Amino acid sequence: MIPGTTHGAYRELIVLDQRAVVRAPIGSTHRETCTLPMKGLTARLSLDLLDLQPGQVIEYMSH
Repeated sequence: MIPGTTHGAYRELIVLDQRAVVRAPIGSTHRETCTLPMKGLTARLSLDLLDLQPGQVIEYMSH
């Protein structure tokens, strides 16, 4: 926990704004679930850096 911020916590019980949490996907492990916020942030920052315009498409190419 960083003093003065809203990120991180070491508690058994906490009170949060409902907009700050999401449900874990059904069937996911705790380990998988705890990585989702960072994956989401990485995806969001990547999209922001691309500065896509309406109608632009991102192509996904698998190896």
